[in-house]
Amino acid sequence: MSALRKNLGFAQGLALYLAAVLGTGILVIPLLAWREGGPASLIAWAILGILGLALAWTFATAGAEFPDAGGIQTMIERVFGRTAGMLSRWLIFFSVPAGAVAAAHILADHLVAAFPLPGEYSFWIAWVSWMAVTVANYLGIRVSANVQLALSGLLVLVLSIFVIVGLPSVRLDHFSPFAPFGIIGIGRSAVLIFWSFLGWEAIAHLAEEFRDPRRDMLRSAVTAGVIVGFFYMAVAFVLIGVGVFSNEGGASAPLVALAGSFAGRPGRILTGVIAAVICLGTMNAYTAGVSRLGYAMARDGDLPKGLGHLDARTATPKNSVLFLFFLISAALLIQRFFHVPMRLFFLIPNVAFLFLYTLGCLSVARLLRGRPLAVTAAYFSTAVCALMVPFASGVLFYPLLIVSAALFYTAVVKRSVRRFRS
Repeated sequence: MSALRKNLGFAQGLALYLAAVLGTGILVIPLLAWREGGPASLIAWAILGILGLALAWTFATAGAEFPDAGGIQTMIERVFGRTAGMLSRWLIFFSVPAGAVAAAHILADHLVAAFPLPGEYSFWIAWVSWMAVTVANYLGIRVSANVQLALSGLLVLVLSIFVIVGLPSVRLDHFSPFAPFGIIGIGRSAVLIFWSFLGWEAIAHLAEEFRDPRRDMLRSAVTAGVIVGFFYMAVAFVLIGVGVFSNEGGASAPLVALAGSFAGRPGRILTGVIAAVICLGTMNAYTAGVSRLGYAMARDGDLPKGLGHLDARTATPKNSVLFLFFLISAALLIQRFFHVPMRLFFLIPNVAFLFLYTLGCLSVARLLRGRPLAVTAAYFSTAVCALMVPFASGVLFYPLLIVSAALFYTAVVKRSVRRFRS
């Protein structure tokens, strides 16, 4: 079997981290969090910014010490055993397609609002966007990483301009009342904001492809953690302070509407295209990371062996990339034909990753006993993630469904296949 190639350095790692985390959340989560907690949602942004840096440090250190395409799930298996590792892999691999629906529809809604287009185009734009991302990853990680570097640089530039231009228009009266829904509102906004900090574990699946994981992976993760925390807090502060949400709170793409009010049609189009680029960057990073997870699961027997095949020329898991696209397409169809509320497609990956991060960070804390800073970050992350789980009680049925399917596959399907082959 071919080995994964070591193509990634600091710049590519930083780009992939930024795209995985500083992505779709910047477009819609500040609005959703403001609706739940008002201006006090800034407190939740600050707390989760600290959590994000701790998660970055935790997962990058673990990935550098134990580079494996299985990522943080491999850490869970080392500490809690084979079954726990297998269940965590299934939970994430089969929850990401739900988040993919949300990401694709954010992209589609911004393009529909920018040009503008009929609303029925949204599904097809969403599906085609995932097709494009799949093709890019099918060509190999080197192509994806180089594209990611350019996208991430553009994103940081655009956000910098937005913050600098918006700060003079901030008005203190937009922060009053500060906490209209009290502590409960801050907690609810924190659960939604958690979507914005998903992704710190995704690049851990690519640890085997870093030329120097101990140096480049940790440096890129910590740098990305600082950048992400700053921009999320700054952008949320500016959006609240200039009254964007008060004026455009009902719009599916409030930033596009705001840009149009100041710069007309060119402003709408430019903002919509930039938003689409941001979404594509996140989608690309997740496809790269999660397809490697599928490869590792197949390699270890948690999924059919065919998904563990690496292309001889590009050394990429093409079958896993295609299977992930199939799952995402199915999720998009379910949302379209059964009219499932989009809110669930945000919350399903949130609760899955809360479980993963809680168990994963606890595993890392036990494995990295000689690294006090990493252990402290891991225990802090474990506590914060565990405290947030109850706020996602409305979608706890989904992890139970996935765990049941995983146990059924292990106990029945794999055993039947072995019996048939023998």
